[in-house]
Amino acid sequence: MKLVVFALILFIVVLISYPIGVGLIGGHELAYTPKAWADFATYFGGVSGPILSVMALVYIANTLKSQQESVIVNKKLIVINTLKDALERHFQSIEQKIFAPYMNTGLSVERYFINLRNQREAAVDEAVIVATNLLVEIAYFSGNMKFYLERLRDIGESELEQGQLDITERLAYISKLSPYVNLLEFHANLDVLSPDQEEWLKIFKS
Repeated sequence: MKLVVFALILFIVVLISYPIGVGLIGGHELAYTPKAWADFATYFGGVSGPILSVMALVYIANTLKSQQESVIVNKKLIVINTLKDALERHFQSIEQKIFAPYMNTGLSVERYFINLRNQREAAVDEAVIVATNLLVEIAYFSGNMKFYLERLRDIGESELEQGQLDITERLAYISKLSPYVNLLEFHANLDVLSPDQEEWLKIFKS
């Protein structure tokens, strides 16, 4: 659009400059003879032709740049959508394990551990292993989420937009998993967690 406006202005300037240059400044009488029109055409083409050629090159360059940027953005979106799908499947897998029946208790894993906590009883044997494994899996999920959020920030055009994308996705998962982390930490063997896993779980405690 800017190039079109500039071309129109250029056309008007060149058109006006000819009679001004030839008539007012040059002191020649303007005529409408075939030779005068030929001279004007030569002047107009000689002045505007190179400028319009440069403008055309600039337009082509901008178009190619825009297409390249669009391709890059589309590739980023494909990666982000793939990561998000994988993250959502991982989250659903965690929820399925938490809501699954726990042994022959008639309770879900979540309800079993809630009852233990309410009764201030510590988990033992198999229950400790179950709680620990779930906590480790959530820690890995958090690590994957961190990587996903870093890629998500790449598509934000400004720092504000990047921050909003990050916070929106982060809070969605934190609100879902924080209760499970708090519950499982009460029963799990925290000594088996690696430093990275402990760091990844901190996101659910902030």
